Amino acid sequence: MELDARDGVIIRRGTHYGVPTPATAMIVALLNAITL
Repeated sequence: MELDARDGVIIRRGTHYGVPTPATAMIVALLNAITL
């Protein structure tokens, strides 16, 4: 899914550099829930 490719990078890089990305993580979780 494109969402995982794009926003997954944001979340992983944020985690790597110690930058919290709670809004992006929540958006990804919600969109994954409704696309199942």
